[in-house]
Amino acid sequence: MANLTLAIDDKLLREARIKALEQGTSVNEICRRAIERLVNRNENRERVAAGLRASFANALPRAAYRTMAAAKRSQSR
Repeated sequence: MANLTLAIDDKLLREARIKALEQGTSVNEICRRAIERLVNRNENRERVAAGLRASFANALPRAAYRTMAAAKRSQSR
């Protein structure tokens, strides 16, 4: 596991230490979990976006086909 050095405001660090004590953990663990959530949220957004792009790519041609078919039916009347 790699080490990371942060520059952080003294007051913020003090408050983080208090939170860590209340939660029975460490500031290091709080930071690690926050970074994991950030990374996972971004990865999830990318997966959702890719799925939406694929859905739209499949849906648009069908929608265009239905529109053209409806136009042909109205012309033949």
